[in-house]
Amino acid sequence: MSRRALLTSLAVILLAGACGSNELSKEQYVEEVAPLLQQATRDLGKFGIAISRAPAPQLAADRATRLRTALEDTADRLEELDAPSDIDAEHERLASALRGLSGEVAEIEDETEKPVAEYSRLESFYDELISSEPARELGETVRALERSGYDVSS
Repeated sequence: MSRRALLTSLAVILLAGACGSNELSKEQYVEEVAPLLQQATRDLGKFGIAISRAPAPQLAADRATRLRTALEDTADRLEELDAPSDIDAEHERLASALRGLSGEVAEIEDETEKPVAEYSRLESFYDELISSEPARELGETVRALERSGYDVSS
């Protein structure tokens, strides 16, 4: 094979590889993920306010359903992204933590549907949620991303 043919082949291979990769750059990743996490934070805050003001368990259950759906949607959107290879593990942990948090909210939904759910118990749900293992994992993962130079919390 001539040198020219070899260089042409190499260029085609490199170009095909570059075009075939959907991996986000650091900047693209932050642009995609930061708004998703900001919205999830707002949704959690709204849930905390709503649950503290919920006059009945059914209203709390409705708010929990909304939050669970929002968290699942956020995790789905994260899983659709092709994160930069240097943060693959953190990216997977982020989606996993959101799914875990969604599972915690599902337990709140189940609890509010029980006839014995009392208003005083509703007020503790938010505190339990934000101190849960998935919530801690979410916070730790965001901090790990920030240490890697991915400011996804602002």
